[in-house]
Amino acid sequence: MKKKNINKYRIPGWMLLLAFACKQPADIKGHEHHAHTAMRSVVADTGISHLIRPVNEEVLSKVQVLTPAKTTKAITVKVQGVVGYDTRENTSLSARVGGRIEKLYVKYNYQPVQKGQLVLTIYSPDLVAAQRELILLVRTNGEDQLVQSARQRLRLLGITEAQIETIARSGNPVYSIPVYANASGYILEQSAPANSAIATREGQYVTTGQTLFTIYTNQALVADFSFSPAQAASIAKGKELSYYPSSNPNLSYTGKIGLVRPVLGSGQNFTQARVYQVPRNLKPGQQLTAEMTIVTGSHYWLPQEAVLDMGNHQMVLFKKEGPVFTPVYIQTGIKADRQIEVLDEIGNWQVAANAYYLVDSEGFIPQTQKQTP
Repeated sequence: MKKKNINKYRIPGWMLLLAFACKQPADIKGHEHHAHTAMRSVVADTGISHLIRPVNEEVLSKVQVLTPAKTTKAITVKVQGVVGYDTRENTSLSARVGGRIEKLYVKYNYQPVQKGQLVLTIYSPDLVAAQRELILLVRTNGEDQLVQSARQRLRLLGITEAQIETIARSGNPVYSIPVYANASGYILEQSAPANSAIATREGQYVTTGQTLFTIYTNQALVADFSFSPAQAASIAKGKELSYYPSSNPNLSYTGKIGLVRPVLGSGQNFTQARVYQVPRNLKPGQQLTAEMTIVTGSHYWLPQEAVLDMGNHQMVLFKKEGPVFTPVYIQTGIKADRQIEVLDEIGNWQVAANAYYLVDSEGFIPQTQKQTP
């Protein structure tokens, strides 16, 4: 009887296995939860969270740091320039008659010409018709007033008095009209680059009064210097600068800025400063270097090595935040004397003295600009 009572209250083995199988995942999950909680506690407690951040967000280093301070500087900037002709001294060469260019005697921009030099010839139907009218009047003993009127028409078309006499006497019309340079200087076609082939071609048709070329006289020279946008605020008309041929720094001149204008070239903005009355011993196209002292506003100045140049005018500082350095994009101004002007407010920062030490061959800076706080 006793053995039966014991068997009556015994739990079957398959039920024990089922209960154990149902309970085990919960116990294991709870164990893993406590383990992860412990790991997070260790990370938080030991202060090494910065070690598991992405390498392009911050850098762990003991590089030397510096604290920026605002200052006003008087600096000397160097800019490049070129000698050119004074564009105020020019004259236009126009077509007196409409027609087709038969012969062209100038081939490229800045080609020198002398006053009275033959530049091109034009075949003009109007010119031929006017000559035939004169020849007919002369042969038929037309009224003197009509003959003089026909001669005057040819003069207005550019025919010389000697040519008119030859036409009237021989009865042979001239089929092309010569066009002569009306000043000594250099041919300039605005649509073509310097020293390149001009766009005007033989066979091209022109209209009466059309400007064919501009002739810049060689009586005066100018020097044009290019300033960056950061330097542009410090230049003004009347400000003095010194300049010299880039190939000969010992040959120095001084001049005053007579014209300041913004220029867009090759996708870049810059400001051009022009100096008039350049010495005649300099040659058109000669490269120049100018030096000018400018006084900056009160801004932060950092060594050139502290600012990382990312290209496309993007500059980066490494700001110290605790034990690590974080890359931050900044706005910069003038570069001079191996220092860079910083326009952002960074007075309470500590930055890496040499940003290039914090970038290795595997490191990179995020392309999304991080705004300064």
